[in-house]
Amino acid sequence: MNEYGENPIDKIKLLEKIIEENAIRESSRIANLELEKEELKKKLRTLRIEFAILQKNLEKRDKDTCQIC
Repeated sequence: MNEYGENPIDKIKLLEKIIEENAIRESSRIANLELEKEELKKKLRTLRIEFAILQKNLEKRDKDTCQIC
């Protein structure tokens, strides 16, 4: 027994359990980040489309304004 009063085999099992739990948490965190990344990609795509539409409308408006002048 060591200074903590634990059997070395039990301590190893405990450390293995902690490592496994941390790996599961890390995997979940990575999966959540991947989902967030995909959502952000969708939002960016939507914003790019909206920007292109606004830009086209402004170009059309500017073109129409110039013809009136």
